[in-house]
Amino acid sequence: MSAASSLDDDGRPLVAAVPADSPRSARAMELLAIGGLTFVLFPLAWVLRASLGLDEAELAVGFVFFHAAHWLNDPHFAVTYFLFYEGFGTRVAQSEPAQRMRWLAAGVAVPLALGIWAAYALATRDAQALGWMAQGMYLLVGWHYGKQGFGVLTVVAARRGITFLARERTALLAHVYAAWAFAWANPSTAAGEFEEKGVVYWAPARPAWLELATGTLLALTTIALAVVLAQRWRRERTLPWA
Repeated sequence: MSAASSLDDDGRPLVAAVPADSPRSARAMELLAIGGLTFVLFPLAWVLRASLGLDEAELAVGFVFFHAAHWLNDPHFAVTYFLFYEGFGTRVAQSEPAQRMRWLAAGVAVPLALGIWAAYALATRDAQALGWMAQGMYLLVGWHYGKQGFGVLTVVAARRGITFLARERTALLAHVYAAWAFAWANPSTAAGEFEEKGVVYWAPARPAWLELATGTLLALTTIALAVVLAQRWRRERTLPWA
């Protein structure tokens, strides 16, 4: 993301900036809300489980909140689709040819293909076809979260007046994609039958060498990202803490 990428075609900011003198408490709350709280809650959850164990009541609470999460997830997805498709035709018509093809592929072709695939699998009661959809979900959900995290990082950084050099953006994206690859390859599994929501299907192996290769790639991109961030700190004394 370059300095110009935070402006629209008329030179207006795409993201509302936050005043530099905003209270530290506001900055801290923002950081906690976009993922920083994870570093508090995960250790706390581990300590509580290790010290107290899990009884039936705790399992019941976990079960309830697992399903209660849909009260957050479903509106989140609905709003996401609304933001994507609002003014969709206008954006497609006004885009350059290459970008227009991306809009049409993501907004029309892929959803249509997935809908036809799901309808066929359900109509024919084809467990294997549903299984391939589950495997596709496992693969693509990592891409979703990687791009979502990258988007949060760039938007929050822009709100703080921080933009990225080309090499910094490349290092960030390389790290995101490497994490996606490793998350999918880990743990390694042999080919065989698997079950998802009552559907039993066959899936190919994820070999140990793939787990090792993607893990190595993740480590290398972590080092590369640390280097460019260290260079940024020496150069500007600013970091995108998100």
